This record gives sequence, structure tokens and C-alpha cells, in this order.
Amino acid sequence: MIGRARVSFEKPLPCDRVEERIGGELRAVFGGDARTLLFPSGRSALYFGLRSLPVDRVVLPAFTCKAVLEATLFASKKPLFVDVDPSTCAMYPVLLARLPLGPRDAVLCTHQYGFPAPVDEIEGICRRTGAVLIEDCAASFGTIYKGGPTGLRGRFSVFSADAFKMLPVAAGMGFLVTRDGNLAAAVANDPLYGSASPSPVNEARAAVKRVALGIVGRPFWYGVFYTLRYRFAKVKNGERPALEGRVPRGYHERPTAGRKREFLAALASRKQRIEKRRRLARYYFHELRGLSHVRTLDSFCAVNDELGLIRFPVFIEGMDRMEFYRGCVRRGIDPGFVFPFPLPGSEAACPNAARLCESVLNLPFYEGLTEKEMRAVVDSVRSTDGGKR
Repeated sequence: MIGRARVSFEKPLPCDRVEERIGGELRAVFGGDARTLLFPSGRSALYFGLRSLPVDRVVLPAFTCKAVLEATLFASKKPLFVDVDPSTCAMYPVLLARLPLGPRDAVLCTHQYGFPAPVDEIEGICRRTGAVLIEDCAASFGTIYKGGPTGLRGRFSVFSADAFKMLPVAAGMGFLVTRDGNLAAAVANDPLYGSASPSPVNEARAAVKRVALGIVGRPFWYGVFYTLRYRFAKVKNGERPALEGRVPRGYHERPTAGRKREFLAALASRKQRIEKRRRLARYYFHELRGLSHVRTLDSFCAVNDELGLIRFPVFIEGMDRMEFYRGCVRRGIDPGFVFPFPLPGSEAACPNAARLCESVLNLPFYEGLTEKEMRAVVDSVRSTDGGKR
């Protein structure tokens, strides 16, 4: 079976002054005036960035990871939800413009899946109202927007590295990018920043995870894993709608030296990973056109050479999603469910996001797919779809 994910971790780079090396790699991407701070996760970076801002409310896209909402609440900010454009999965600027925004508000512009959001329009609204623009780039490392990387428009931006992102790190990493020296200093001087020692339990789990993912990534063993977890245990996905009740200790942890070296190795190989995923995106966009029940975000076809996608979403329309999912499984591929639940509090006001949550599947999308497997994924989707528009 072709699984939802297959991870190839880079061997940690043995080197001195690892943070200095990481800073150099990130400045090569974002420019010499970019200031970067490291965190144990992207959600931790967002949490500390929000703590540094004198704002009361944060406007969030309704179709996003629940960790974004959790980080907002943990930072003692009030979330407001804006519905998304189904053709981009990004916040609708027209709906954002209707809100009574001001200098005590922040707007989180999320580049969902790695597809660039309409930053120009959102930035213009923020300038007119005095609201603070933040970019959520947890899924868009490697995406180019109008000649430059995502993450350079907001007061700050946050990025994420974990086993299933563009920068694979088993235990996870995150970083914040800003050109605002005062904000960088405020975050670095936060008494909670790096206040917790790394958990040996978490590091042990990461070591086990690294080995387990290497085994489960093989088609035979993924089939065994699927049978045990998804068929016998009746688990559809690992996400749950309930929010965390308090700030996890991991938000405050200092990343270990080993984790930083693994992150540095992922940064060093970023160009090859990005190019392989762009090639796969081009193939999927081309081969999945014109199906009866499968919609892709094909409005981005013209710019797919500038995308840095971490997932390839398809939206099932005019057919039951679970029926489609089971059809793909019978044909040997396992599409994943991501964001299967609307964010708590957003359901009634954001119908587009609710419909996306009900219709989205994510095709196997990783640089380890062989040519044969790529064709098998496309053939499975076409056969399950059963027709043309």
C-alpha cells in the first residue's frame, strides 16, 4: 500500500556553532536583515510572537490547524474567524475588509498547504486599518510569492519543521522570522522563552519515531500498519477536535543540540526537496484535470514552479468522501485526512471552511515516491472518480 507519508530524515550534521550555521542558512533564504529565533515547534513560535504584540484580537482563517487557535488562546488573545476562498483555501480579503479592525488587532495570513495567500490584498487592509499583519508559513517553506519567499510581509512570520514538513525533523522545530529588531528582542527576552529544559522523554520518543517511520514508510509494512490502526482500531485520523486546556510544557522547551543539527541538515538539503515536490505537484496537476468528483487547486497551475507544497489536497464533490476514500484504499493508496473538523466557534459563520473540512483528502505527496507509485496514485484516483467532467 502507498501510504499517507514516507519520511527520509537527513543525518544530523556534526558541527560547531550550529545556531550560527542555521542563522546563515536562513539569512540566505530571507535576506541579511532577517532576524530568526528558534523554537521547539511552529506553534510555539506563534505563541511567543503573539505574546510580544500589544494586540487584543487575532483574526484567523477558519480553515487551518487547531494548533493555531490554541497558540492564540494560550497567548491570551481573542480569536476572530474569517471564512476562506474555496479556490485557494486562504482567508477571503473581501470578508476581512468587513471587520472593524484597528491597531489592537492582528491578522494571521496563512499560506495553507504551501499555496500562497493573497498577501497584497490582506496587507493593504492591514495598512488602512492599522492592524498588524502576521504570516503563518508553517506549510510554505520553499514557496515563492512575487519573486520572494513567503514570510517577508508581516511584522513576523512563523515556520515549522517536523517529520511531515518540507524540513523533516523527527522531534520538531520551529522558527520565527522578523525584520523588526524590537520585536525580536521582546521575544528573546520573554522570561518563558527557552525556560524549560528539553524533555528526555520527548527526545526518546523522537528517536523511536525516526526508526518507526523508516519502517512504516515501506509499502508492505505500511499495509500492516494500516490494517492494525485504521481498519481494526477504526481510527480515521490522528486529529481530535478538542483543544488543549493549558500551555504544554513543550512550548517553553529549549531545542536540543541534536535537534538543531538535524534541522541544519534539513536546511542544507532544502533545494533538492523543494524541486522534487514541485515536480510531483506538476504531475498531479496535469494528470488530475477534468475529473467528475475531484477538484484540485488548479488555479495555481501557472505558478507551480514557485510552490513549496507539503501536501497535495483534493476536494471530493458530488460523491461521499468516505466512499471515495475507501475506493482509493481498495486500489492500494491511503489518502490522508487533514483539518477534518471546523475550528470550534467558526462553524456557523464560515460555511466555506466547514465544507472544505468535509470534502478534503490529501494524496500521498513526498519526495520518496517512485515514478511507478506516482502513476499508481493517479490511476487510483481516476478509477475511483469513475468519470470526466
